[in-house]
Amino acid sequence: MDSFVLNVVSARKVPRRDGILGLTGKSDPYVIVSVNSKEEGKDPLKFTWPYKETTTKPIWNSARDFGSLSADDTLKIELWDKDLVADDLLGTSIIPVKSFLEKPNLEIEIKSNYLFGCFRATALLTVELIRNTNTFPTKKKLFFVRHGESKWNKAQADMDVSAMLSETDHALDDEGVNQALGLEEKLSNPSTQFTKEENDFLSADIIFSSPLTRAAQTALIGLNPILQKKKIIHLKPNLREKRNFGGRDSSGKKIGNKVPKRILKSLSQFFILKGKMKDYQQVQFNTFEVNFKWWLDHKESNEEVESRLYEFLMQTRFIPEEKIIFVGHSHFFRELCKIHIHSSFESKDPNLTKNLQEKIVQNCGVVALEVDFADRDPRLIRDVKLLFGSNVKE
Repeated sequence: MDSFVLNVVSARKVPRRDGILGLTGKSDPYVIVSVNSKEEGKDPLKFTWPYKETTTKPIWNSARDFGSLSADDTLKIELWDKDLVADDLLGTSIIPVKSFLEKPNLEIEIKSNYLFGCFRATALLTVELIRNTNTFPTKKKLFFVRHGESKWNKAQADMDVSAMLSETDHALDDEGVNQALGLEEKLSNPSTQFTKEENDFLSADIIFSSPLTRAAQTALIGLNPILQKKKIIHLKPNLREKRNFGGRDSSGKKIGNKVPKRILKSLSQFFILKGKMKDYQQVQFNTFEVNFKWWLDHKESNEEVESRLYEFLMQTRFIPEEKIIFVGHSHFFRELCKIHIHSSFESKDPNLTKNLQEKIVQNCGVVALEVDFADRDPRLIRDVKLLFGSNVKE
């Protein structure tokens, strides 16, 4: 098999290991998959899918490329619970690679190492073999759109602590709505001579958005000309803002179908949008990845942010789409640029590189990234351009 690409989709019935006697809490599950190869001298290959906080129903929906495997090889799949002191191995399952040739989508039973009452719990892990990845482009165009100004941004600028702490998952404010409408106007202006990259943006294949309200609202308003054709926004928790101490602007409030309901409800309060609500209501939201709690309750470490960035990039790598818009947040994008800009672009434009890594893109600004997954270099951003007159600021 030339390329074995495994997508770990989700799990359910994960044993509860936290809380009193493991009965009152949930778990922080993560997955490790390693290859037991029959080929002598071949180094074992292992990938990790990061932990999901406080859940028995985690969702990953991201893939890894194990390269060339034989049908005689086996996969060792381990389900773990992350803890502060020592992580707990919840269970293990051994699956022959040839099982995926017979049935590419599997729900695997992982029997727990622990007794719960008088029985051993069994977690169910959904995995799938992604076929024909050799037809997926390794060079892709990613377009970052920063959200419009939110109530949090304004409260922060005004040093209004009460407004900052009075709610979570802040929506766009009046200025943010106007910024998003300004982006929509730029995209739909028939007299504008767009650059090649701007035309690529306008013909994007798919739209991802952070599920935080201000980002998804920006996608609905600002990308309206594109959504007239695409009609769907895929909510991706990996795009949420980096959570700092306190972090009320990076905590979610709703899950599942309640996420788009919240997004639309707060937009309906803006008089300037009354004539556009019908357009917004016709857009579908893919809520698969937000069906369960998708945010953290603690400050994210650098390691956790790096892991989430990698997860997002793997989600863009193993899909057939080439031109991908992602609507998100300033600190998330800054971290992406710090870790993944290639040295060749840094040499070509050191000033822009420095600005992207130290400053923030303006509200509703658009940045084009050319990425190359071919040589597996983590510094895969090979070119960067600011689009539609966007700039970077302090």
